[in-house]
Amino acid sequence: MAYLALPGMAAYNASKAGVEHFANALRLEVAHLGVDVGSAHMSWIDTPLVRESKADLATVREILEAMPGPLGKTTSVEQCGRAFVEGIEGRKRQVNCPGWTGLLRWLKPLLTSRFGEARTRRTTPGTLPRMDAEVAALGRSMSARTEELEKR
Repeated sequence: MAYLALPGMAAYNASKAGVEHFANALRLEVAHLGVDVGSAHMSWIDTPLVRESKADLATVREILEAMPGPLGKTTSVEQCGRAFVEGIEGRKRQVNCPGWTGLLRWLKPLLTSRFGEARTRRTTPGTLPRMDAEVAALGRSMSARTEELEKR
């Protein structure tokens, strides 16, 4: 989701933000042709990727369980599919699924402030190296290795 960045997911976060800005620019470029362009903003979708991450990585489970309110909950693929269809049929600028994710768009200035990032800044130094170690133990790659970053 382009509204909220999470440590350990820098490339994923950047791709979502890039797609949002691409959609915004494209919307302006083709509006005079009567074409509408929208972007989709989903929370955690109950896909194999999310299920496997939760099953294989204790740190992912910890992070999701520690998120306030609905932020750590998954949404069904079917619910997201319905939201996509409704968004396309309604020619919406943003499709938010579940609906509460749209609130994050308006809270983004607060969430990306020092105040909004304070809790994450406290937990990341302990969580991210553990997540990297879990991912490496599985023979996978998720983010730049913390050790490499610390050497710089």
